[in-house]
Amino acid sequence: MFKVIFLYPRPSDPEAFKRQYVERHLPLCKAIPNSGRASYSFEPQAPSGTSEWFCIFEIEFDDRQQWQLSMMSPEAQAAQQDASTLPVQPVILLFEPQKV
Repeated sequence: MFKVIFLYPRPSDPEAFKRQYVERHLPLCKAIPNSGRASYSFEPQAPSGTSEWFCIFEIEFDDRQQWQLSMMSPEAQAAQQDASTLPVQPVILLFEPQKV
């Protein structure tokens, strides 16, 4: 499995971000071919209280190669274009989880 995580900082207008993210951006992300499980959360909590992140989005692919091929699709290009219009830009983490 190959996982991509997007960590969004707090926007100046949280409600506007939520609206744009849920109504426009998530449907584009769901359309990316060959993606597996995807999930998101607003205002996650840290063990010590409030997190520095406002939104977390995770998406899985079978492997890195499948992710790379999927990112060349028109659907992924549309999601990337839309992401550039969000009021805050994420930190992006790419990794292959290892079993413990």
